[in-house]
Amino acid sequence: KSKIVAVNKVDLPEVQAHLPEIRQALSRLDLPVFYISAATGYDILELTTKAVEMLGEMNKVEEVV
Repeated sequence: KSKIVAVNKVDLPEVQAHLPEIRQALSRLDLPVFYISAATGYDILELTTKAVEMLGEMNKVEEVV
């Protein structure tokens, strides 16, 4: 199964204060990670673009099988 990690609320100071720790912890995963803010729209387009791309890849695999 394909997975994406989205860390929301990166516009908030209390989240920004912990971003280095969060980035370090998530860097161990072999997954795409997006740091987003739904409130400001920060990186939402990049996240949705990647999600659509991954869904397209999944559909191609299903068609082949």
